Amino acid sequence: MIYSVFHSAEVQKLWVLGKRQQAKGKREEK
Repeated sequence: MIYSVFHSAEVQKLWVLGKRQQAKGKREEK
């Protein structure tokens, strides 16, 4: 259970970082 919570937190962090990079890339394109 603890591992599951930790894992989901890591996934969320990676997802946020990915979204940030995506937004940055779109900004650079324009």
